[in-house]
Formats: sequence, C-alpha cells, structure tokens
Amino acid sequence: ICYWIILHFVPSWQTDYHVKEIAFSYIGNSLVFNAWFYFSHRLWHSNRFLYRVVHAHHHKSVIVCPITAFSNRWTESIW
Repeated sequence: ICYWIILHFVPSWQTDYHVKEIAFSYIGNSLVFNAWFYFSHRLWHSNRFLYRVVHAHHHKSVIVCPITAFSNRWTESIW
C-alpha cells in the first residue's frame, strides 16, 4: 500500500524506467563501487600510517566469520 501511495502521489517516482537503463545502472554502479573498494583497500595496506590509523583494527579479529567484515573503525566507514 505504501508503495502504491508513493507511486501515485510523488511525482519524482512516476518515471518510466526501461530494463536496459536499470541493467546499465546496476552494472555501472557495481563497477564503480568495486573499483573504489579495491583501490582504497590496497591504499590502506600499502601506506603504513593509513594501515595503522584506519585499517589495522579490521585485522585484529581472532575469530574470522562473515561478520568480521564489519569489524572496522569509524574512519574506515566514512572513507
């Protein structure tokens, strides 16, 4: 019901997207995000200061599991 209300009464949501646009947007955003993540992660490992200040906390986890990926400092989150 909420989606129907927004779709009918919020003009910015009344757009006609095509499947191609959505696919290109998804692929483009995925490429940009993955490139950003890769190069920033590589920078954190190659620069000793950034590694110590930003990223080292992530590697101090003793028990490694998928939730360990969220074990980071706030400086890494806003990067």
